[in-house]
This record gives sequence, structure tokens and C-alpha cells, in this order.
Amino acid sequence: MYNGRTVHAQEVLEEVRSTFGPKVFSAIVKSSVRFKEAPAAGLSILDYAAVHDGAVAYRALAKELMK
Repeated sequence: MYNGRTVHAQEVLEEVRSTFGPKVFSAIVKSSVRFKEAPAAGLSILDYAAVHDGAVAYRALAKELMK
């Protein structure tokens, strides 16, 4: 999961994209407390917080994978 608030994460993402180019998915799943809350509630992030940015990002990643 990506934490865009840190310089290190931003640098790593930039390096990965420059090294692997189009092989890197465009969807970014950002870190969130919702990902910790969901399993505690016995649910996936898609069921726990369906419209949360994290759930939306996972759906976008799934769509990229299916292409």
C-alpha cells in the first residue's frame, strides 16, 4: 500500500515507474485505517467501505488486471 505523505514512498513509486514503465499498473492503493478496520469487522474492504478510496482503487486495479 502506498503512503503518498512520505518522500520515500514517492521516490520509490517514481523509481519503479521509471524502471518498469508501462508494466506498472496505474491504480494506486493508498494506505488507510479502513484496511485495518475491515478484517476486524469480518469484512473485505469492498464490503466494509464500498465507496472508500481504497475500495475504489482495488476495483480499478482489478479492472487493469482483467485487461
